[in-house]
Amino acid sequence: SASRYLQFHGWKKDSLSYLPNVPDINGITKKLKLLRAEGAQIRSKWKIKDEKIIIYVGRLIKKKNVDHLIKAIANINPESKLTLVVIGEGDQEQYLKSLSQKLGTEKVTRFLGFLEPEAILEWFALASVFVLPSNETWGVAPIEAASAGLHLILSENVGSAFEISDRYSKIHIVQEGNIQQWQTTILNAIDSNHDCGEGQHASSSSQNLLQDWSYSALASRMLTFLTSKRKISLV
Repeated sequence: SASRYLQFHGWKKDSLSYLPNVPDINGITKKLKLLRAEGAQIRSKWKIKDEKIIIYVGRLIKKKNVDHLIKAIANINPESKLTLVVIGEGDQEQYLKSLSQKLGTEKVTRFLGFLEPEAILEWFALASVFVLPSNETWGVAPIEAASAGLHLILSENVGSAFEISDRYSKIHIVQEGNIQQWQTTILNAIDSNHDCGEGQHASSSSQNLLQDWSYSALASRMLTFLTSKRKISLV
């Protein structure tokens, strides 16, 4: 981590403060509560019936491993009524669409391209599971999805995965390229979401995130750090 790197080069631990790159968790939680109250209208807008939505948000480039998701759902029984929604653009978009046709998942995979943040939140309101099979240093999108109360399925190589798991229970961390494990975990997450009921989302499951990573909590932590460690008087 950055903290260990700086300590290696001589910085003292008590001279460092941890401020993660996070979205407005409180704002997302409040917006999702309102959007879920309009679920029927949003489903009609996006032409969704009774499908169980699995959502990916990010660039469509090789290191994101979106092909792993397509391969995973290719082996899932169509009667499961799962739909993979892919939001984003990138140089692998045409390849992924061709792969979907080749594996016969084109009827249960929707490529939506770039969407504005408000539209992405509408899909969060409809979705059951957020997936990110990539290899990346951090990852803000999973924190947004956790703020929305979704089940998360993340690659072990998503940098924020273990930090989120310390604060959020509805998370599954799987091996990056293990297609069978992705398939099994997706089905288990969908079943778990159904058992809990779709209404049991952000308000309770995101409380630890709000306590630790809300903007107000981070600002308070930084203020305490500045005043106690650096002896700065703020008046």
